[in-house]
Amino acid sequence: MGSICVFTMEAERNPPRVLTAYYKPKPGGLCKRYFRAIRALLNRGCVVHYLAVEAFPIQHANCHFHRLYWPRRWATSGASFWIWLHFAGTVSLAVLAVRYRVTHAFSFSINYGAMLLPSRVICRPRYCLVLRADSLFNNQLKGAGKVLQALEHCVESLALVRGHLVAVSDALLTRVQSRHRLARPSAAEVLRNDISSTQSRRGEIPTRPHIAFVGVLEARKNPHLLLDLAGVTRGQQLRWSIFGDGPQANLLRAAILERGLEDVVRMRGWAPMAEYWPSIDILLHPAMHEGAPNAVLEALGAGCVVFASDIPEHREILPSSMLLGLGDIRRWRQAVESLVVGESAWTSLRERANQCAQALVFDWDERIATAILGRTVRDG
Repeated sequence: MGSICVFTMEAERNPPRVLTAYYKPKPGGLCKRYFRAIRALLNRGCVVHYLAVEAFPIQHANCHFHRLYWPRRWATSGASFWIWLHFAGTVSLAVLAVRYRVTHAFSFSINYGAMLLPSRVICRPRYCLVLRADSLFNNQLKGAGKVLQALEHCVESLALVRGHLVAVSDALLTRVQSRHRLARPSAAEVLRNDISSTQSRRGEIPTRPHIAFVGVLEARKNPHLLLDLAGVTRGQQLRWSIFGDGPQANLLRAAILERGLEDVVRMRGWAPMAEYWPSIDILLHPAMHEGAPNAVLEALGAGCVVFASDIPEHREILPSSMLLGLGDIRRWRQAVESLVVGESAWTSLRERANQCAQALVFDWDERIATAILGRTVRDG
């Protein structure tokens, strides 16, 4: 009790002043975690300054929005916007760092980590880079050219220098560090995404199991596999849904019509978690690459059964019985059908899912705040 009181008094007298940046709020796991990290800092007495084109959905007296000018009627996309963001954003962050005498800085992306470099050189704040995905590998999957890949490698180097690196998986941490011999972080650790709470469900098989994909609809998430499965299981008592939005949304809608699946698969867009997880029985997550799969964690916390692609990031949190090869549609079909017809298989897998969920219940807010702030008065 005494150490907490000392921390509170010290925070009131000289609170940590934290600088961060992200261009605007958007749906998806990154912003959920990013905003949660900001709130964790605010709850620990910090003053947070952030640079963005649009204000974040955080209302707190110590959270200060600094708008990076961009005409409101113009889209926040395209080459012009991103060039402006990187150049104007870098200068603006340096000005903010000096003006508010920031003591700490953090980023949830290599781009913003690199933009913070001048601020870090001038003010020398403690700096933390939180990596949730391998953006360089993602661009390789998208077929990015060698010039873009070289540029991104350079940006990643600038973001890593003298930072406290926090990665969401061992695989991600190893892969990123192995690419850089000279640009080394001052320290590195793994902090997995957590599950805030878990829910138990009845063990019997539903009459019409609801199978869903949840997440950003982009190539690396591989949402088209759900359409493949819905097609080969047509006629069975199954319900199929796709929750989310993204670059491949229109392609998926067109594919549903082309395959005659409009009465089988429903595109539901984004929705509050409370509206869809209670209705989902099985989550399919066939991503080709992941950082920290929030959809998988949310499904586990909601008591759903999960089948995911057999990739390194999934192996760290899921048992082999829930992992399936990306190119083996027959194996995915067998996995789904085995649950529908087998009470024992359903019960067993649900128990395993619950065990995975329990292992991921911890105080993430405290861990991320400690990673960003380092040793505080509360620690001592």
